[in-house]
Amino acid sequence: MIADSLSKQQSAARRRKAQQSHQGTLPRDTGIVRAGEYPYQRQNAQRGMHPPDQRASRHRVAGREQRDPAEAVKGVHLVVTDVWASMGQEDEQAARIKRFSQYQVNPALMDRADPEALFMHCLPAHRGEEVSHDMLDDPRAVVWDEAENRLHAQKALLEFLLTGTH
Repeated sequence: MIADSLSKQQSAARRRKAQQSHQGTLPRDTGIVRAGEYPYQRQNAQRGMHPPDQRASRHRVAGREQRDPAEAVKGVHLVVTDVWASMGQEDEQAARIKRFSQYQVNPALMDRADPEALFMHCLPAHRGEEVSHDMLDDPRAVVWDEAENRLHAQKALLEFLLTGTH
């Protein structure tokens, strides 16, 4: 496990930071930077996914968009990505790979982030596409911890649905 190479204290702090990002409990001075290509950002807005400045204003955090991934990660504490083509978008896969190749998260890109930055991916990941072959195994990645946390949440949901107790 990746966390084994860290001290217990460091590992706990990294997990706490990663959990806070998904629970919406980040400090109020948090900023959101979204890097991506304009046509795809526009598609997200049409689907009801607001630009970061609109979404962030509801949560009292600052948000901005950045097309240059190197600038987007400069000094950030958390880098999160997802697959470039989801289910139902398989016919766009080749075009998206070509269009998004500069947005691949890799160790060199993470080196531009804060020295204690974490990397997250909700899985499944396509190594060699949105994430480099070695990034999922990088000590800065908390991808496997994130997946484990999701597993426990899903088990709790199943228990609730099957037994009606919580």
